[in-house]
Amino acid sequence: MSSDLKSSYLAGLEQDCILHLFEVHHKGEVFRFHNYVNEMGNAIVWRGASYNVFPIEVDGFSRSGRGTQPVISITVGNANGVLSNLLPVYGDFVGAEFRRLRVPKYCLDAVNFAQGNEDADPAGGFPHEVFEIAQKVSENAISVEWSAEGPLSLERVKLPGRIASRTYCTAVYGSKNCGLGALLFEHVSSESYGAGARVRAAEVTVNSGLVQIYVAKINVPEGIELNDESYWQKDFCDKTLRACEDRFGEGNVLRFNGFPGSNLPLSG
Repeated sequence: MSSDLKSSYLAGLEQDCILHLFEVHHKGEVFRFHNYVNEMGNAIVWRGASYNVFPIEVDGFSRSGRGTQPVISITVGNANGVLSNLLPVYGDFVGAEFRRLRVPKYCLDAVNFAQGNEDADPAGGFPHEVFEIAQKVSENAISVEWSAEGPLSLERVKLPGRIASRTYCTAVYGSKNCGLGALLFEHVSSESYGAGARVRAAEVTVNSGLVQIYVAKINVPEGIELNDESYWQKDFCDKTLRACEDRFGEGNVLRFNGFPGSNLPLSG
């Protein structure tokens, strides 16, 4: 297909026509694809990101009411072995997240159109669909084919996904999943500090994403750093409901990552 014909594709579509954009998220990188270019002969741009022209065909999105999830087929052109060179580096892309984004033409960024687009709407479009690439089906000099499964496919799910403990908090103490850690992340700078007669103080360890919480051994004078072991010691949480109450105060709202009500009898 000539470049001129590809460029005329977008101009010939009705404004409410739905474009299918595709993304592959793998190992911290994002690859974006679309079959055609914009009116300027460049990559389609959506929300400031470029979707490079690349021959791609995806089948199997239909859903049934029988409870089975779709297994889709993804076929991408392999001209000059461009994909064959990437497959060993990215482990055949197995386990990668594959996304389909459905976007009306009128929502696309203004740079896609020769006359601009006053109706460009980065918040438009349908919720994207997410699949996981399950396996590489075939590879040759023309194309590479994968199969991908929907998020609710249970073939490789291991149970239990999470243990519902009545008495034990499953969060890592000081992490953003920990109630106290999440609270301190919002209010504590990355510099350590001490305050007179405080029971607890904290510092954010930026690299690890954890809040290190300290407990005062005795009343702490102003200006004493948290690394002074004469006054401070690292706090330890035993992950119980009582430990959570000690930190938030009995009778207050607790951010406990356990399930205290899991052994209550069912009412009915």
